Parts: sequence; structure tokens; C-alpha cells
Amino acid sequence: MSKSNKKKKIFSTEDDETSATLLKSSIQSEDTTYLSEYLMQKNAHRQLKYLEAKDLEKLSLLLVDFLTTPLRLLALDVLKKIANNKVLQALKHRAIDFEKLVYLKGKIDFIKMKNLKNVRHEPETTIN
Repeated sequence: MSKSNKKKKIFSTEDDETSATLLKSSIQSEDTTYLSEYLMQKNAHRQLKYLEAKDLEKLSLLLVDFLTTPLRLLALDVLKKIANNKVLQALKHRAIDFEKLVYLKGKIDFIKMKNLKNVRHEPETTIN
């Protein structure tokens, strides 16, 4: 990757962060004018990762109001991105928890087998 590409990437993330702070303030003030401009941006979804959960929730509620306007498709696209991000994060946490459970089950089974091998089983005596 050349130096100019790295600089562009750095500037784009900085731009995303500054745009996200503007977006955050417009969400808190419920500024629908800025939100409509935000929806018109090409990469509006890139700024979502800089928002907190409460801001995403409030943004979702504000975007629902846009479903009756000509910007409904753009609003639906951003709502879809918000939902996908939240669902993916929840699934990642569940997968990690499941992997821990599988690991612990394996450990327990190993310890049980180890204990069974150490115990001597004497043959049962039968009296006729």
C-alpha cells in the first residue's frame, strides 16, 4: 500500500469520527435537517460504529420518522445496517460463550475419564 493510500485511509477515518460527532449531536438535538443530509451521504453507515448504543437506539427511532418521506429507502438501509451490527455483535458473544462451554465440557469429560482409569474395578463375585 502506498503512502498516499495510507494517508487517504487515515483521513477518511478521521473524517468519519468528526462526522460521527456531528451525527451524535444532531441525534441528541433531534435535528432532522442534518439527519436528512446524513442519509444522502454515500457511506453513511461507516459512522455508525462510532456511536454508542443509546445513540443508535435514538437514531433508529428518528429514522422511523423518515419512512413516510422520499428518503425512506435510505432510512431503511441505515436501519438495516444498525440491526445487522447489533445482531452480529450479539451472535459473536454467544459464539464465544458456546465455545467456552464446549471447552469446559471437554475438560470435565477428560477429568471423569482420568478418574475412571485410576479406579480399580474388582470383578463381581457371584454366589451360586
